[in-house]
Amino acid sequence: MSLKLALPPAAIQQQYEEVSSSVEVGGKTFNLRLLKDVSFIPPLSQVTSASVVPVIRPGRIIATILERGPDIPGGHVETYDYTVERTIEREAYEEACIILTQPMYLIGIIASDYATEDATDGTYMLIAAGRVGHTDAFNASFESFGRKEMAHDEFLDQYRAGSSAMMRELIDRTHSLRHVLFG
Repeated sequence: MSLKLALPPAAIQQQYEEVSSSVEVGGKTFNLRLLKDVSFIPPLSQVTSASVVPVIRPGRIIATILERGPDIPGGHVETYDYTVERTIEREAYEEACIILTQPMYLIGIIASDYATEDATDGTYMLIAAGRVGHTDAFNASFESFGRKEMAHDEFLDQYRAGSSAMMRELIDRTHSLRHVLFG
């Protein structure tokens, strides 16, 4: 199955807020902006990673348990990933042993001033919200120590992987899609 990435309804997107942050990597500081506008998908050559907020039921997500604590499944776009959707689908299974249903909704585009050889003007991280259709038996691996169903607030209270303000906005955006994801 190949998942498709859809745009959230315009009325929901109007509620989005832009959030800025910075991160230090290898002694260098990079600026990140979670864009308000999610109406475009950057070229795959400029997308460094993709993640998903996997919703198991309204108000609850499946989190991966990593050394740094709970996080959403996601990771780097690999050379064999021919689409962002494929990266999200692969990472969700590798890190949480979950299969997502159609469609997924693009809820976040994080613009970075980090540049690669292919993208000298910066790169992007894409985040989707998706409904969990099926969970397989979980096997701990180098990708993830575990998975846990968590309420939004519980997840946000324990989240330490990056910008808490950015993750809160992503969880709020996911919550605003509950009627779209669950009918």
